[in-house]
Amino acid sequence: METPGVGDAGVLDNLVLCKNAVERKLHGETRRRRRWLGSPNPDLLKFLERLHDALREFERLLAAGRIEPPERRARLARVLDEAEPCLRRIRRDGARRLLYDAQMLLLEVADAQLICGLLEVEKHWNKTMTSLLTWDVLYPKSECEAVLVCYRRGDDVPADQLESARHDLISLYMARRDEELAYASRTGLRRQSLTVLFVVLAVILSGFLIAYARAANASAAGTIMLPLAGGLGAALSGTLKTRDLRTRETDLERVRSGLYAQLLVGAVFGVIVVFILQSGLVNFGDITFNAKSVVDNAAAAFVAGFSEPFALRTVERVGRVGGGAPPKRSTD
Repeated sequence: METPGVGDAGVLDNLVLCKNAVERKLHGETRRRRRWLGSPNPDLLKFLERLHDALREFERLLAAGRIEPPERRARLARVLDEAEPCLRRIRRDGARRLLYDAQMLLLEVADAQLICGLLEVEKHWNKTMTSLLTWDVLYPKSECEAVLVCYRRGDDVPADQLESARHDLISLYMARRDEELAYASRTGLRRQSLTVLFVVLAVILSGFLIAYARAANASAAGTIMLPLAGGLGAALSGTLKTRDLRTRETDLERVRSGLYAQLLVGAVFGVIVVFILQSGLVNFGDITFNAKSVVDNAAAAFVAGFSEPFALRTVERVGRVGGGAPPKRSTD
C-alpha cells in the first residue's frame, strides 16, 4: 500500500536518505569536536540540528498525508535535491538559504502540533536573549495566547485562529530573514573596510616604529615591546569582554569580524600613548612616569591597549593643551 501523501516521486525515500545524511554529518562533527576542542563551526552545528528537526517534521507530516497538493511535494523534492550538494560542502550562506526554504515550506504545511510548538518557542525568546528579530518586537499586541491555551487543554484549535498564527509565523520568518540579510551585508562591508584599514595602519605603524627607533636611539627590543604590550592589552580586554559581556550572536560576530583590527588598534594605542607620555605633554597627578624605564613604557603601552577610553582621553588631553576651555554653546 502506498504511503499517504508520498505519490510517485518517492519523496519520502529521498527525505529519509537526506535525514540520515544529516545525522551522519552531525555525528561526525560532534565526534570531531570531542577529538579536537572547538574545531567545528558552531554555526554549522546549529544549522545541522535545525535542518534535522525540519526533516523529521517533514517525515511526520508526509506519513500523515499533510503535504498536499502535489505542488508542495514538488517543492519539498527540490529542497531535498538542494540539500545533497549543500551537505557535501557546506557554505554558510547556502546553508542558511536552504534552511530558510525548508522552514518556510514547513510552516505552510504545519499542523496544530507544530504551529503551537513554534509559538511556544517564539514567545520564549526576547531581545535580551537573542540578536534575532523576536515575536514580541514584531507583534507587541499579539493575541496568540488563546491558540496556545486551547491546544494545551487538548481541544481542537479553531481553523481561523490556527491560520492566523501560521501567517504570523511566516511573516516573522520573512522579516527575520530580511533582517539577517541586511546585517550580513553590513558585516561584510565592515569586514572589508577593516581589512583595508588594517593593512594601511600596519604599514604606517611599521614606518613610525622605524623612524621612532632611529630618532630616539632606542633599542630594537624596546621599540618592538611597545606594540606588543599594547596588542597584549587589547587581546586580554577582548577575551574578557567575549567571556563576560558578549551573549548575543551579533555581538560575537562583531567581535570576530574586527578581531585583527582590534589587536592592531591596541598596538597603535600602546605606541602613541607612550610617545605622548615621553614628550611630557600630560601627566596623571601623583603617578610618575619614567620615560627611560623599560618597565614603565611597557606598562603604559599595555594599559593603553587594554583600555581604549584611557588611550582616547590621553590623546584628547593633548589636543586641549593650550586651547583653553571650550566655548559655551548658546542656549538662545
